[in-house]
Amino acid sequence: MALAVVAGALANRPQNGGGAWVRLSWVWGLRRLGYDTWFLEQIDGADPGAVAFYEEVIGDFGLRDRSVLLQDRAKIPGDVIELAEAADLLVNLSGHLSLMPLFGRFRRKAFVDLDPGFTQFWYAAGNSGARLAGHDVYFTIGENIGTDSCSIPTCGIDWRLIRPPVVLEDWPVANDGMPDYFTTVGS
Repeated sequence: MALAVVAGALANRPQNGGGAWVRLSWVWGLRRLGYDTWFLEQIDGADPGAVAFYEEVIGDFGLRDRSVLLQDRAKIPGDVIELAEAADLLVNLSGHLSLMPLFGRFRRKAFVDLDPGFTQFWYAAGNSGARLAGHDVYFTIGENIGTDSCSIPTCGIDWRLIRPPVVLEDWPVANDGMPDYFTTVGS
């Protein structure tokens, strides 16, 4: 079975339920495709509330034995280094994994752009926060990036369109409520 590691932000964005679903849908989507999938997050100076949120979400998704929260840049456990070296693929959501001693251990690295437009403009401006360096392939959920109809700079990167995974079993049909209305929540 192929091994994939999804790097993203849960503890870095505590209480962001929608963001948690986005990141963990990548884990579930890859699992549905037959990958042994892990979730990995690095965080600097996590407060107890952020760590508690991470642990709650990871537990709710049944990933306690397939997740790593790195809270100390200076100490990367040996088993985490072994995980990186064994992985067939790193799916680096928004370039979240930037810890070079670990990042460099992955053989194949895919950057997945979850903030289309921001990522490309940051990179074009020389902002290191874009974290694009060192990846083998670049994906974006921005459907028009790199096309003639889009003025967002590609900076010479061959952006490939990807749609976020949706595991339908996680979204059962609800027959109650008011079916004549469709509502959503945004910020």
